[in-house]
Amino acid sequence: VIATIVDAVLPPNPHNVTRCVMTAPGPYLDDAPDVPSPRAAKLPEISTAATLAQFVRLQGYAPTVLSASYAVGLAELGRDGLSGLALCFGAGESQASLLQQGREIIHVGIPRGEDAIHDQWARLRGRFVWDHEGNCYLNQAAVREWRHQTHASLERTADDDAATWRTLVSQVLTGLISAYARELARL
Repeated sequence: VIATIVDAVLPPNPHNVTRCVMTAPGPYLDDAPDVPSPRAAKLPEISTAATLAQFVRLQGYAPTVLSASYAVGLAELGRDGLSGLALCFGAGESQASLLQQGREIIHVGIPRGEDAIHDQWARLRGRFVWDHEGNCYLNQAAVREWRHQTHASLERTADDDAATWRTLVSQVLTGLISAYARELARL
């Protein structure tokens, strides 16, 4: 299935091997075999990025895997000489990268993202759903519906639900900023 998707999105390269840059969801593995990357390995097991990079390589490309926050920085910091702080909040991980003239100087990631915020908010606000056997689950659909209906803002907290949301996002940001500060102190 994934190979079919890759074929549809990235046609085979009939010419010489062409370098390309990619990112993948979740933590990435920089030392995956034949996957060049600008940073050292973070995970001992094969990552999603390494698996996807293999599909890209089979299409005739030579992928370099970047962190999501590094990719955001390269895409968004053009007017600032590719220098600045880039943040990326994914479903399972939040990341920050410090770029200086297009080079990633610092990269940090914490294993908390939007899914963790949704889970905690659902638990705190009592949003549960039960299946036909009586098993209880967090009602993720209710959380997403609430967010889209209310356009939950981090700036204004109109009610208790919004205040809880703001607190949970602040906790993730605080964790990310703390990890970033530790890395910055090592420079």
